[in-house]
This record gives sequence, C-alpha cells and structure tokens, in this order.
Amino acid sequence: MKTLEPLKLITLLAISAIPLLGHAQKQKKVEVTYQDVQAKCDSAPLPLDQRIRLAVSRFNVTTTSNPPELGANMATMLENALAEMQCFRVLESKDNLSDMTQEMEGADNGLMNAGTTARAGKMLGAQVVVTGEITEYNEGNSSVGVAFVKTNTGTVRLGFILKVLDPQTRDILWSKSVNVEGKKSGGVGLGLGLPGVGRMNVMHSMKNNPALANALEKGVIQSCELLADNWEKIPIPESADPNSNWTVFSIANMDYGSMGGFEAIVKGSIKVKNVERTFSEGIGTVTVQHEGSTQALLDAIYSKLEAKYTVADLREGSIALRRK
Repeated sequence: MKTLEPLKLITLLAISAIPLLGHAQKQKKVEVTYQDVQAKCDSAPLPLDQRIRLAVSRFNVTTTSNPPELGANMATMLENALAEMQCFRVLESKDNLSDMTQEMEGADNGLMNAGTTARAGKMLGAQVVVTGEITEYNEGNSSVGVAFVKTNTGTVRLGFILKVLDPQTRDILWSKSVNVEGKKSGGVGLGLGLPGVGRMNVMHSMKNNPALANALEKGVIQSCELLADNWEKIPIPESADPNSNWTVFSIANMDYGSMGGFEAIVKGSIKVKNVERTFSEGIGTVTVQHEGSTQALLDAIYSKLEAKYTVADLREGSIALRRK
C-alpha cells in the first residue's frame, strides 16, 4: 500500500496541471493571416470613389549596410497588399508613371488616335502617403546592421516605423512601431494569399534568406491590419476632399488691381470651395478648389468673364485666359 502513495501524488499533480495547460493554450497568440485582415474591409466595402486615395512610397532604411532595393521592395509588397483590400483606393507611385505618360504623349505627337488614348490631366493625386523607416534588424541573439545579403540564420527580427503623411504639409498624421520575427521554417512564398505577389521579382538577399522574407511578409500583414483598424482615427486633411477637384487659372495681360474682381467672379459660383491667388510680372494665377470638372466650372462663370477675358486654352485642371 505504501507504494501506491507516490502514484496517488503523481496522479493528483497531473490532474491539477490540466487547467494550467488549458490556460496556457488559451494564452497562445493566434497568428493573424492576410485573409483575416482582408475580411475587415470585405464585410462592408466602400465604392471606389468614396475611398481615401493613398500612395505607398519607398521605405527608408536608417542603417548603413543595406541592399539598395530593400526599401523599394517592402513598399511594393505593402502597395500590392493594400490594393487587394477594399478599404483604400491605392494609386500608383509617381516613381512608376513614365510608361503611362508615354501613352498620353502618343496622342500629343500624332502617333495615336487621340480619341482612343488616355487623356492628360485625369490622374488623381494622393490624399495621404503611406511610408516607413526600417530601424532595427536582429539576427539570432546578436544585433547587427541591415546586411541582409550576409545573413543565413533561422531567425530574423525586424523593426520599422509605419507612417501616414500629409503630402501637402509633410505632417505626420499617424505612426506606429512594428516589430516582427521571421523564421527560416516560415516559408518564402511572399504570397500573402494575393495574386501576383508570389511572382514578384524579390531581391536576391530575400531569396537567399527565407527568415528575412518571412519577417517582411509578417510586417506587411501587420501593417495592413494596423491601417485597417486605425484608418477612421487618422485626420484626413481638409484640402484632400475626394469630391473636390482643382483648377488653375493663368491670366495673361493682367494687372494687380483686377485680381480682386476676378476672384470675386470665381467665388460667386456655388461649385467653388476655396480660392487662392498670386500675381507676378503681368500674369495672374488663381487656384480654385471646386466640385465637378474644369469645363463645368468655366461654363458656370463664363457669362461674367466673357466681357473682359478670352479663353486661350482649356484642359482638365487648367484654364489659360487673356485679359482684353
């Protein structure tokens, strides 16, 4: 009977440990997938024209020994992930506009049928810019610079600051520190469950370092989650009204005394929200924030302008006038 006492004690200890094991399992962090983040927007997607317009710019790397393509590749991954969500209207980065502008130039130089080409002046500007700074990199237990090409370990810890900027004033509207850990066993698909990302031409150092690739993928997913959860709290600039357009009047043969009268005519339209004016060397410049198209704005005020001004040129976003 005495030999049974230790067995009873072991049994009691094992039984008492069961709730603790269950609690530990409950405390285990559940990893968020891109599909989980995407569902935050898919439940009630906004129409495209009602979404906030954003552009993603290259991430800065605030260390010395890093591959030059690191920041650009991370921005490309984040841009692609945000574009697949139905929260935002993601615009192409200005760094990649050359191909599109060449299409427009084809109509201007007579090589293409102007009626079938993209029209100049229709591109949208970003209301906010999403960017970041990669500030920390740890390989295993030792902290080193961002020398990704040399790393070949099983774990990479990556830290960066995610930012939302006002492109007009350069104000930092929102920022958040993000820290992720990538493992060699975590995979290097870079797919995020998105079409196209897995086929992205990733940098050589990421191909040779699956732990880094896994860390960047986790960083992109966490960035998308943070933006989706906090977007309504970010103060969008008043000037970045998705229902407004901007038109610049350039008025030749102008004198300063007539600027006030011209501004009053423009402000008289119910379509106009804001007016700014400058004057230099006989040229008056009036920048107008308004509803509708540039042509609709001109039509609304033309009857008051035609006695004193002639229209020399009309394009979306700009009107050239000459004072009689």
